Amino acid sequence: MTILDHLFSLKGKTAIITGGGRGLGKQITMAFREAGANVVICSRKMEACEQTVKEIAEKGGSALALTCDVTNRRTGRACS
Repeated sequence: MTILDHLFSLKGKTAIITGGGRGLGKQITMAFREAGANVVICSRKMEACEQTVKEIAEKGGSALALTCDVTNRRTGRACS
């Protein structure tokens, strides 16, 4: 057991990361996944999310990508 497993385990937890397909959001996504979390990657640009999901799958993990605009209050539904 490593310190990551003991102190920072997210096993059994689900993280929803907005902007998780690129930049800092992607790094957070990868770190949460490495810590054992189930990850949902949301962004206005599905292509970036799908690429990150692919990278996670290549490492043996899984993730879900959704198109999401958290600034869209008019529709009452930000993600699809």
